[in-house]
Amino acid sequence: VDCLNIAQTIRMVKTPVVVYGTGFRREYRELDTINQKDTSLLLKKASLKGVRGFLSKAMLLHNRIPVDNVSVIGDPAMLFKPVSVASFPDEFKV
Repeated sequence: VDCLNIAQTIRMVKTPVVVYGTGFRREYRELDTINQKDTSLLLKKASLKGVRGFLSKAMLLHNRIPVDNVSVIGDPAMLFKPVSVASFPDEFKV
């Protein structure tokens, strides 16, 4: 994906944008300049903004990205109904 086209695509979007339950991985604390600009542009364009936790919101601030109207909403996966997961038989060894 061409990073320059991401900003162009964000600018072209005419429908409402929602950022829902996004988060940062701790090992990616610093964003490069292009990602800072793209993230900032996306959040400016979004009418609703929600991040997973306070760490994600702090990471935005750390990377000089405005957090006006950014809500901490938790992990959206918590809203899904649990499903059973197949398990291996007891005699299975790795």
